[in-house]
Amino acid sequence: ISKIDILPPHVDITLYAIQVKMTEKMKIYTYPDPLLRTVSRPVENIDEDTQKLIDSMTETMYAAPGIGLAAIQVGVPVRLIVYDVSSGDGKRNPSTLINPEIILAEDSIVYMEGKNRGASCLC
Repeated sequence: ISKIDILPPHVDITLYAIQVKMTEKMKIYTYPDPLLRTVSRPVENIDEDTQKLIDSMTETMYAAPGIGLAAIQVGVPVRLIVYDVSSGDGKRNPSTLINPEIILAEDSIVYMEGKNRGASCLC
């Protein structure tokens, strides 16, 4: 299995997902990596390859540890997010957003300090 860090715009998500093992931990890119400014493309096909990407991202998120991870954060410029905001009682409840859009934002962006310095969220 070859490692792909960044997909060029003409490469389909399918080619990436085929090369990712379902439980493979992916590299997480963090601020200020310029990759994070890449405009992601919509997911066009929801199929087995998309599911493999979702599974790998979910395992990466839990290993980080974290509560959410966007595809661009693992070097895949598609509009896909995995998250788990369960109560922390040890029971996992992962969810996925495919092609999400922010249609209204009224609050500010908050930058976290400390261990997750550089992480941000809409709060």
